[in-house]
Amino acid sequence: MTEALADLLADRIRPLPFAERVVGLARPVDTLTSDAFEGKEQPRRLKTPMPVAYPAGTAACDRDERYLLPSRETNGIFFFEDRGTVSRPIVAGLSESESTLLLLGWLNHEAPNVPTENQAIDALWKALKIGPARLTAGDYQGLGITATVLPAEAALFTKYTYAAEVDPMLYPPYRLIGLELKCRYRLKPICVPAPPAEEVPAGLLPLLLNGPLA
Repeated sequence: MTEALADLLADRIRPLPFAERVVGLARPVDTLTSDAFEGKEQPRRLKTPMPVAYPAGTAACDRDERYLLPSRETNGIFFFEDRGTVSRPIVAGLSESESTLLLLGWLNHEAPNVPTENQAIDALWKALKIGPARLTAGDYQGLGITATVLPAEAALFTKYTYAAEVDPMLYPPYRLIGLELKCRYRLKPICVPAPPAEEVPAGLLPLLLNGPLA
């Protein structure tokens, strides 16, 4: 249920001018590479975020493990991690769910018009519609989002291990953003069609309407 929710929130972020690459959920994927150490190649296992689904229109040549990696050619990267969902009953037959999503962002200080950290968080806050309002969006009824701003440090990305040339981009002057989102909602109920009426044999219909003949 959180994959569709993350996709919905990613769609809200994409119009922001500094958000060049935005996906919904991402999951860590292991790859094996090698790094030079004291003149010798040493094997190294990398764990990098991979999109569960790429945005529509993404070129085939971009659909690989580099899509969410910081690079000097990219303005900003944003993706979500699934931190679980809990549900509780409200009244008989109706329950409310709360999904926790972690939004991770990376901003390239060398790109033109990249905002400050405060400006970026303010823009994300408005785009994601964080606040007391409960809105309906897609299958999510009464969707309300609260957020906690996390410390902007490399520890946000400790789930992942990057190649040596990428690691320095997790530190200043590059900018990192982390928002923990609590999303409360009710799922739109499935409309189940009524079962078709049973057909009554033609000879039995007068008996049902008029009773047995005298």
